Amino acid sequence: MAKRYSDEDLATLASLGILVDKRNRLIFIDRILKNGYQLQPVDLKFFRYFSLRHVVALSFYVVGFSIWQINWLLALAAALLVWLLAEIYLRLIFLKKKPLQSLKEEEIKAVSLVSLQKKQPDIKLKRKIMAYSLLGTVTLILAFFAGYELPYLVTMIGFTVYIWGYVTIMVMARWAKRADGEIQ
Repeated sequence: MAKRYSDEDLATLASLGILVDKRNRLIFIDRILKNGYQLQPVDLKFFRYFSLRHVVALSFYVVGFSIWQINWLLALAAALLVWLLAEIYLRLIFLKKKPLQSLKEEEIKAVSLVSLQKKQPDIKLKRKIMAYSLLGTVTLILAFFAGYELPYLVTMIGFTVYIWGYVTIMVMARWAKRADGEIQ
């Protein structure tokens, strides 16, 4: 008998880009190429580690220019290389071994970043928008007034852009909820 997933498990899987279809199969949806790949439950461990690729790349950047004292552009290049190698491994090695699945448009939308945020309660979504907006604004203001050197300033601006990108996704989800009549 196939494992049944709880709502919490389904939300976690969706955040990794994995959908559980009607036959209880795990389908990874490549958000860039819009392809689906059938996975086995043992592949979930790989995807949990793979989801940390951004953190690992960011760590390479921060450690490179702050601890090892190398040029910040070189540290940025190393971080981008780590991220790129992880993406290449996923797309050209790991997913090539997995069977391709046909997808419907609503299945692709089910794991989009906006639809994941849209599933959250409205009050939680509003609080997250306010908290992240405040964090992004304060980070940017402090970065300029702290008189950082250029590498640190670029890092803080990059962090702020990332935060505001996340805020934009949450705002889009809230607008979608309003358009669907879920909130007033």
